[in-house]
Amino acid sequence: MKKKTKALAVVLATVMALSSSITAFAVTYGGGNGTIEVDENGMKYKLADGTYATSEWVKIDGAITYSWFDENGYYDPTKEYEDPSLDLDESYFTIQPSDAHHNEGYDPLHPLAGVIDEWNLRVDESTINFIGSSTIHPVLTGQQETLEEITGLSAANRNKEQQILYYWFCNWLNSFDFENMSEMERALEIKKVLAQSSYDYDNENDKSEYWRTLYYVLIGKKGNCGEFATTAASLAKALGLKYRLDGGIDYGDWDYGGTHAVIYIQVDGNIYLCDNGFLDLETTFNHINMWDEPTLKID
Repeated sequence: MKKKTKALAVVLATVMALSSSITAFAVTYGGGNGTIEVDENGMKYKLADGTYATSEWVKIDGAITYSWFDENGYYDPTKEYEDPSLDLDESYFTIQPSDAHHNEGYDPLHPLAGVIDEWNLRVDESTINFIGSSTIHPVLTGQQETLEEITGLSAANRNKEQQILYYWFCNWLNSFDFENMSEMERALEIKKVLAQSSYDYDNENDKSEYWRTLYYVLIGKKGNCGEFATTAASLAKALGLKYRLDGGIDYGDWDYGGTHAVIYIQVDGNIYLCDNGFLDLETTFNHINMWDEPTLKID
C-alpha cells in the first residue's frame, strides 16, 4: 500500500483544516489505484476494490515510513512503525577504528573541522548545498557537536536515517588521509564509493527530502541518475572538489529541468563526467563551463 510522501503531508494538513466535506486524492496502491479520503473524523485510505485500509500499516511510496489505519479505517498519527530495513548492524551507528594517517588535532567525530575554511564548508544562512543534509553537515565540520533532532511525521525513522548517514560519512572520511591527498586521489575515493552501488531500474524512492537520495545510494547500494548525481555532489563537496549538476533533478532545494541528471567534477583543473554512478576520470570535458547558468549549483 503506497502513496507519495508529499501527498501525505498535504492530506495531514487538510485533516486539520477540514470540518466536514470529503476530499479525495488519487494515489498508487500496490498494483492498482487507491484514494485518500478526508472527513471530519480524519483520513481514510480507500482501496481499488472499494474497501478501506483497516487495522493495518500502509507503506508510503518508497519512503522508510508507514502509516497506521485503525479499526475504523482512520489514520492514527500517534503510531509509528520502524522499518526493519533500518535494523542494520552496530557498525552503522559507531565510529569504526582506522589506521589511516590524519593531521594533528583531527577529530573523527568532526572530520571536516580542519578544512572547514580552506574548502569553504562553513554553513551559514546562504548555504544551499549540504554534505549529507543540513543536519549532518554542521556536525561533520565541527560547527555543531551533535545532530539536531528532527521532529514531526516519522521523526524516529528520519532521525535514525540521519544517524546512519552521519556515521557513514565519518567512517568514510576517517578511512583515508584526505587532508594530504591530491585532487585526483580524492576523486578516486569518490569513484570507489559510487562503484559499490548499482542502477535501480525499478526506482520508486521517496524524494521529498534531499538526503534520502544519498541514503538509497550509500546505504541501500542502489539509485537512479538523479540519486547518483546528488550523492556524488555531496561526496565531492566533502572532499573539497568543485562540481556542477545538470539534468532532471527536483529534490528539495535542487531543481533543474530535464529528464536525466549528471554531475561534472573539477579535478586538477580538468573537468570529468559522472553519469549514473560511473565517474570517468580518463575522459575530460573541459568544454563545459562550470559557471554557466542556469543549471549551476557550485560552491
